[in-house]
Amino acid sequence: MGFGRGEFRVLITKLKIAQFGLNYQNCHNQIFASLDFSFESTYQGIRRSYRFGQEHDVNIYLVATDTMQNVRKSFDEKQHQFNEMQRAMSEATNRNINKQLKLTKMEVSNEYVSEKCSIKLGDSVQLIKEIHDESVGFSIFSPPFAELYTYSDKLEDMGNSKDYKEFFYAFNFLVKDLFRIMWSGRNVAVHCMDLPIQKGKEGFIGLRDFSGMILQAFEEAGFIYHSRVTIWKNPVTEMQRTKALGLLHKQVKKDAAMSRVGIPDYLLVFRKPGEHEHPVKCTISVDTWRQYASPVWMDIDYSNTLNGAKARGENDEKHICLAEGTLVLTKRGYIPIESVKIGDETLTHTGSWKKIVAVAKTGENKETVRVNAQGVPNLICTPNHNIWSRDRKLGTRAKILTSVPQWNEAKDLLGKYVNQKMPPIVESCVSAQEWWIIGRWIADGHVDVRGHQFFVSIGDSKVEQFREMAKGYIGSESKKVGCTQFGLKGLSDDARAILFKCGKGAENKVLPYEIISLNKNLSKSFLDGYKSGDGCEISGKVLFSSVSRALLLGISLVVQRVYNKALSVYAGRGERESIIEGRSVHCKQEWCAVLSPKYDFAKEDEMGMWRRVKSVENACTHDVYNITVEDDHSYTAEGCIVKNCPLQLDTIKEQ
Repeated sequence: MGFGRGEFRVLITKLKIAQFGLNYQNCHNQIFASLDFSFESTYQGIRRSYRFGQEHDVNIYLVATDTMQNVRKSFDEKQHQFNEMQRAMSEATNRNINKQLKLTKMEVSNEYVSEKCSIKLGDSVQLIKEIHDESVGFSIFSPPFAELYTYSDKLEDMGNSKDYKEFFYAFNFLVKDLFRIMWSGRNVAVHCMDLPIQKGKEGFIGLRDFSGMILQAFEEAGFIYHSRVTIWKNPVTEMQRTKALGLLHKQVKKDAAMSRVGIPDYLLVFRKPGEHEHPVKCTISVDTWRQYASPVWMDIDYSNTLNGAKARGENDEKHICLAEGTLVLTKRGYIPIESVKIGDETLTHTGSWKKIVAVAKTGENKETVRVNAQGVPNLICTPNHNIWSRDRKLGTRAKILTSVPQWNEAKDLLGKYVNQKMPPIVESCVSAQEWWIIGRWIADGHVDVRGHQFFVSIGDSKVEQFREMAKGYIGSESKKVGCTQFGLKGLSDDARAILFKCGKGAENKVLPYEIISLNKNLSKSFLDGYKSGDGCEISGKVLFSSVSRALLLGISLVVQRVYNKALSVYAGRGERESIIEGRSVHCKQEWCAVLSPKYDFAKEDEMGMWRRVKSVENACTHDVYNITVEDDHSYTAEGCIVKNCPLQLDTIKEQ
């Protein structure tokens, strides 16, 4: 307050304190010592000086180091999205003022057919016309609520009705066709609830008998009202969510006449009259029947649903997917999810290799979160994507987790532990010396333009070590500035085949199945070779760096095999222009890894390595991808196990 009154010339604070509700029009210079992933808090902090009464041009200084380029990139993307949102809102407002807003017509017609089912995507009133008479044994659905939610911008959407009269005019077409397609004597179940009437819309507070309106529509179509189940809902939860006047406790003290009970859900069951030619025989126990026969179901967890709000996109479709560029572990190594092929095998939550049977791009510019954990460098997914994880519940020994692993949504992972499985060991006929050479080639090697001869560039200080370790496999030598280039000769066919699978160029190097499945001794030979090139020991820690995130994620598996430790992998310096030997060179995004024998916050048990999630933060919007894995319906991505995405009929292409 004193700074706002001009009593102090300089104020040193942080965004958590000074981002909302303060007026600093007396200040026109702001310096941010570092960038924050939160664009909103930074924007609000800047706006403290853009207040009424500001008499000067405002100067904003944002300080960012080379190691914060990923933060800057994220910040710039969010600012771009903010500007685009402002522009779109201005256009929409102007179109609304000029009465140019119109509903679009649904032109979606996709279908999935198998021996067990036929599923169609489109408008139900239109598609039901294609179903034959007397061909359906049971129907269950939940109709949209007119006026309550906006489900889409489609003209055919009943939720876009202007009032309930218009809604039931459209709904009656559906009910009549339901009567036509149902078998005689069979049932239709409708999930619904009565709806609150808002004073702002209709001038009074009350309830609309929506369930009664549905009952009337079905009876007028010829159905028999068969039964009704009441589904209990917690009134306190409803009060917290809706802030309905009738459910507030203070209303009881103010005027109890306006207090009411909570609104339950209903399951209305209707039966088509006629002879029952298709009896349904059920073998459930008496106790189970008693539960279902109860007129009130008290044990329904209505919060156990997919979080549609987090995944809702431009066309109101739901996506539970991973961002483009996410690295998925396959037998070819870690590869971008958009490059995964049907038939690739991936490591699942059971520790088994399973085939990928479907892959497709499922959405554009979808809301995502970034999960940050030790050894999980770039997991970006939709907020409700399920991750194999467990709570931080420790036994008598601090290193042992005792909680039961389960699938948790990405947005709820803070403080939990995510899992990295180890691939099953496969014995190799390649010698330990060759594995050391392969590791050294991964660090500093390349293949000639013909794709035939393998070379390794060795710094002057490490030439003698290389001569000793690679004795018998050294061919040509060529002295360069600061290093010697060695040609490799005499490698076994198996060793050469593995090198070909490791990729060409520093940014494309990966560790294929043959390397990450080695036993402990051969893994150590490989890792020692790699460490001699890319490793740097400082204060007991081993540091690695590479422009290939896929490579370091593979190295993380080898480290886990050899040392039973979790390798920390994180983003280093971003893309940049640097001067190397007098030349301007464009440098790629750098990735770093640290192995600390003394300090390891991960927990290991027979189920693999468990890494604690340090933060879950909103990321930029991304194009997202979806894959389907046989049997286990899970896979490894960015150093942890994620759930197989649910089938998206309009995008997934099956084998």
